Amino acid sequence: MECSESSRKMYFMMLDADVFLTDPGTLKSLVKKDRHVVAPMLLTDGLYSNFWAGMTEDYYYRRTDNYEEIIRRKEIGCFDVPMVHSAVLISLRQGINLTVCNDEIYGFVPIPVEDELNTEADQVDNVRLEALGRGIDLPVDPLMMKFMTFPNKTKYGLDEVYLINLERRTERKNLMMKSFDTLGDHITKPLYSYWTLGYLISENGARKLIKAEPLAKMLPVDEFLPIMYSHEL
Repeated sequence: MECSESSRKMYFMMLDADVFLTDPGTLKSLVKKDRHVVAPMLLTDGLYSNFWAGMTEDYYYRRTDNYEEIIRRKEIGCFDVPMVHSAVLISLRQGINLTVCNDEIYGFVPIPVEDELNTEADQVDNVRLEALGRGIDLPVDPLMMKFMTFPNKTKYGLDEVYLINLERRTERKNLMMKSFDTLGDHITKPLYSYWTLGYLISENGARKLIKAEPLAKMLPVDEFLPIMYSHEL
């Protein structure tokens, strides 16, 4: 900051090495906010982000009612907060008001590793999957590809794994294929699926569905599977 002041710069930008800014207009957008200290809200695969919405009298983190409203973007705009970090633009004018803005999808940040079950590589994979799920790719520079490793592909012991996609939605298919590359042999077992967005069916389960004669009933498949779920598919 002393260097910035001596060179008569108007702004100072701090950015952690593990932050992924995906909006190329982030810096211009933050400058236009005309705030003393402003941070672009960064997304994760959970409720962690680069700001606090509340702080205790002892300067520790405190969850507030509006935190989730901000991070889930149920409220859109710029908000005064007691703490911002990881990606911050500081105006060298006088003033210390802290602001976080969620009016755009600015980027992503990994959740800090707090146990031995997760590694930093796992957290970066989670960030990439979160971004892909929002239609945003995190491309790797060709020069860095030799350092990339992906899990071995597997069918999880199944006969086949199918991806169903509309032919005209090529961009969605490309994002899904990149998700598959990232997941490799990792899989999450859902407890319940209401929509038929993705499901695994055994031969025994298929026979039970057919035995229920679904074609004889005016019932959407999105409703039929949840109804039959109680029959131990």
